Amino acid sequence: RAAADARGYAGAAARALRVACAPHFPAEARALVGADVLAVLPPGRERWSAAVRELFAACDAARFAGAGGAPDGALAQAAEIDAALDYLESRLRDDAAPAGFAASALPRATAPWLVLALLLTGGGLRAAETADALFRGGIQAYQRGEFALAATAFRQAAGAQPSSGVLQNLGLAEWQAHRPGPAILAWEQARWLDPFNRAVRGNLRYARQQAQLEAPQLAWYEAVSSWLPANWWAGIAGASFWLAVAAAALPTLLRWRRAAWHQALAAAGLMFFLLSVPAYLGVSTRARLGFVLAPETPLRLTPTAESQWVTQLAAGEPARLQRTQGRYVLVRAGRNAGWLERSQLGMVTSRD
Repeated sequence: RAAADARGYAGAAARALRVACAPHFPAEARALVGADVLAVLPPGRERWSAAVRELFAACDAARFAGAGGAPDGALAQAAEIDAALDYLESRLRDDAAPAGFAASALPRATAPWLVLALLLTGGGLRAAETADALFRGGIQAYQRGEFALAATAFRQAAGAQPSSGVLQNLGLAEWQAHRPGPAILAWEQARWLDPFNRAVRGNLRYARQQAQLEAPQLAWYEAVSSWLPANWWAGIAGASFWLAVAAAALPTLLRWRRAAWHQALAAAGLMFFLLSVPAYLGVSTRARLGFVLAPETPLRLTPTAESQWVTQLAAGEPARLQRTQGRYVLVRAGRNAGWLERSQLGMVTSRD
């Protein structure tokens, strides 16, 4: 097998290693390098690591230096490479996630208090079961290479039970189906729910580089609002306000001796409240951000099908919703303003 086509085996083995390691990294498998594969291999397997290092070194030499001949050193360790692939494949089966998928599947991404709520409400439990079934169906379709079908399943799962991990996987399926607009929208929705998701940020950066798109331009208060999940800011504002009120008023009402820490607590609560108000405003304005879904989408001068075009927008390009008129929406995209059909724009806060 390997002796008959040494170079073909080496290339196929390197590609297989990248695909098997992709669930642990953002973006696509082809972007991974040997060091990424080594980071996923278990400790204490020095022979595997040495074989993988030699394989990628040989492939890099053949690709970049124009080296001729077969990478014989890597082929001599084909058994170790196959063993490493078997290990990575077993991890994929255990995680039940295909290449490039989020490590946090839908059930694991659910908070403990939400699990308790679902157990107490039959409707919520059924919704969770439906979302889980759709999620697993999407994984199976992705593994078969049916990316459009996988995207449909993940979209339905996100509608039944919104989750950053499901939306991340939806974006990967859309990207593999060559639909960059819906992919970027799904990843932006995932980041809206979980701005700490580094894989989603990496996917967005990679996709925009490939599609030559700019990230949305955010005002300073919108940028601040993106530091935490959108629904946190209202809680922070309310909690800090009442903390400040309680620290200032309770000592007088309860006839406590006012201490320095009462004043410090009131000042801290007021400070957090004042800081959270602009961020809460940023959440409101960011909710009007949308992304163009189809390539070469016409931006119209008026909300009619016969209208003159202002320009064409690329798939995944950001646009801000200003107002709605019938089946058209007035948006601002960069320096241009015009009308789009409502179906041509996906909003960051919508998952339908």
